[in-house]
Amino acid sequence: MNDYSRLIQDSMISKRIVSFLDKILVVNFLKIFTSLIFVCSIVYLWNLGSDYYVWRTDFSIFWLVVILITLITVYGLDKSNLLEYNRSTLLFAIFLYTLILLASYFTLTLSHTLLIVSHFSLISSFIFLWLYCGVRKKLENLKKNDLKSKIFNLVLFILSVLFYKTSSISDPLISTVLFCVFPFYIVPFFIVKDFSLLLSYRSIFFIYLFFISSTIYPYLLLASLVIFFISKFYFLVKFNTKYPTFLNEYDRF
Repeated sequence: MNDYSRLIQDSMISKRIVSFLDKILVVNFLKIFTSLIFVCSIVYLWNLGSDYYVWRTDFSIFWLVVILITLITVYGLDKSNLLEYNRSTLLFAIFLYTLILLASYFTLTLSHTLLIVSHFSLISSFIFLWLYCGVRKKLENLKKNDLKSKIFNLVLFILSVLFYKTSSISDPLISTVLFCVFPFYIVPFFIVKDFSLLLSYRSIFFIYLFFISSTIYPYLLLASLVIFFISKFYFLVKFNTKYPTFLNEYDRF
């Protein structure tokens, strides 16, 4: 750690800011932000049209309500342990996806519904790995569980590709993301070290976030940068660790 970083970490102002963040952030950064990305993806897909591949800069009461509902929902789910690696989370995810897909089937075309499944499969892959990495050290037979996770993650990617192709809709967002993330589903099979799973889900998450925020939602890109610097400061002061990174283990915090 350089002198500048140590000065920030030891500052009383920094500690007071972290104490304030602890009081207002009752759910960790990644759970909140991942949920917002999930909601943005749904809104994007529901309004998909020929003129939709442009920056969406409208910020209305609708978005304020969406953000508020998302924050309240994430808080409730987290308190109910429905954002953890367990069977209850799996059942809740199946229930939520079923509701969304039923709504899309009756309000959108079958092609749009298949495209939504493609996005959901991709998003589910990095969420699954993220939740798994948070508890993997507590599991028995680590190598066997890691292999199962890698295979399951690869299956989700293949499903995403198949549903996208079946939808017959040209979606530059998902097609570009699928092309860019493919190596990160394969590399973990050839790297047995622990960081391979961390590298995989974080890279997939970053790529998806980068493209949806830089091509569709510029405010999401701005929010990403703000949260990046806030979280970097928070983890430096409280845990004396670099955050976010692609390799370090900080999922336990």
